[in-house]
Amino acid sequence: MTDPRTDTHPNAGANTTAPQLVVLIGPAGAGKSTWAGAHYQSHQVHSLDWLRAVVSDDECDQDATADALVLLTAILHTRLARRLTTVVDATSTSVADRAWLLGIAAEHQVPAVAVTFTTPLEVCLARQAARPGPAPGRRWGRAVPAAAVVDQHARTCDALATLHAEGFTHVTEIEGGDIATEIHYQTYDAVTDTAGAATLTVAHLVDGLGEADRLAAAHAGSDVDVDVTAVVRPDGRDLVREWERTHADVL
Repeated sequence: MTDPRTDTHPNAGANTTAPQLVVLIGPAGAGKSTWAGAHYQSHQVHSLDWLRAVVSDDECDQDATADALVLLTAILHTRLARRLTTVVDATSTSVADRAWLLGIAAEHQVPAVAVTFTTPLEVCLARQAARPGPAPGRRWGRAVPAAAVVDQHARTCDALATLHAEGFTHVTEIEGGDIATEIHYQTYDAVTDTAGAATLTVAHLVDGLGEADRLAAAHAGSDVDVDVTAVVRPDGRDLVREWERTHADVL
């Protein structure tokens, strides 16, 4: 296996120094961002969520997607013209989503590789259920509706049969998502009297709430109070809900 932070993912079957366009394909909650963060340097990975935040201050604002795609297109052309491996972190579950990416790669004569995430549907749905809905005054939240996740999952599985024909030179399937745990927590800053919510994804299994509390506190910083609201493992288990069920008589 190659170094996980080299210029190509370890299953590409290609020279690790060769530039590539890496297209992540999979439903919301499949583990794409965590996998990309573990295998590529941060400047190589370009997330549609992040670009939505750049143009609208809200990564969840679906109305900002068109503007975010303008930025993504410019980034792709610029990086591929410089022969730099670039990762697109988005669902990319439809043929149309992928066709324009393949077109940009072909324009710059850079091979496109696909990494598909067929993480079990129940795991994807459990992760979405644990994610927060819209913040006050916002239309969108991090949680993707279950119907959309089901559709994205089905499209991802169907795509496995067509990706080579579409033009991808290599196709890698990630069946279980990353070995990672999502820790959702709320914060309160007594100095400014402000509350917030955040999610921390760690690339290992978290086995207890004590560890989750420590990780969330370290992630949030020392100036705020932290309350862990969900600890979702790759199998969809939420350690907070399990604890609440087993301690229902004392709550």
